[in-house]
Amino acid sequence: LQYKIELRVRNHNTLTQMEIIREVATCMPSNYTVDLDDPDVFVLVEVFKSTFGVSIVEDYYRFQKFNVMELANAHNEPERFQQGAGRVQDKKQEDDTGTV
Repeated sequence: LQYKIELRVRNHNTLTQMEIIREVATCMPSNYTVDLDDPDVFVLVEVFKSTFGVSIVEDYYRFQKFNVMELANAHNEPERFQQGAGRVQDKKQEDDTGTV
């Protein structure tokens, strides 16, 4: 398998980003290789102050980095909607009597 480490560090200055990446990479199985362009799995590393979190996920980019708003926007593109099929009705869709 191929992997990529995605690192996000906030309010932490004890370790450098490269030190963190190197340490996480030593924990990966020896048959895994690094692929920064098209990995099979992503190792998500979050460091906030002195708290460290790790997740291993698939399809990170396909699911818009698990950003719910981006997923909703991609799913609700206007060209996918038929007239009146959206969650929010446009005021311009009123009929002659003024009702929606």
